[in-house]
Amino acid sequence: MSAVTDWSATGSMLSAIATVFAVLVAIVGARIALQQIRSGKAVAAGADQAAREAAALAAWNAYLRLCFENPAYACADQARKVIPKGLERLRENPSLEAEKYQWFISIVLNSCEQVLLGMPNANEWRSTLVDQIHYHAEVIQQLWTGGWDEQYSPKMKGIIRDGLSKDGDDA
Repeated sequence: MSAVTDWSATGSMLSAIATVFAVLVAIVGARIALQQIRSGKAVAAGADQAAREAAALAAWNAYLRLCFENPAYACADQARKVIPKGLERLRENPSLEAEKYQWFISIVLNSCEQVLLGMPNANEWRSTLVDQIHYHAEVIQQLWTGGWDEQYSPKMKGIIRDGLSKDGDDA
């Protein structure tokens, strides 16, 4: 009978050792998990920024493609040639061309906003964005006061203000 007792004591001792080992493995695993969570947050933040940058570049690429496919709307001077009654009082103009140009302006503003929000070095884009606004300044000035200004970030409002006040006759 002592052999059974020895096995029982040995089993209890092995069980205790396994329990201690399991606790140690759990502690090490928890530490590793915490480190991965911490580094995962940094990776996730980097991935979020990369996704925002990709979305901004995609929006800008779509805008450029739209300009290429619709050169008549790429600047106010061209749009004036295709919109019946010109650009005066554009909101009251019932023509399809006037409506399309107003949507085009929405895309211009949205694309600029996407670049501002998504690019890590948006200041490097500033002059490009100001130029795009300047190309459509005559129409944006008309539309801007109708509540459109509330739809955009303070940075974008600054870009628009600078585009509307830019000197030069290249619009």
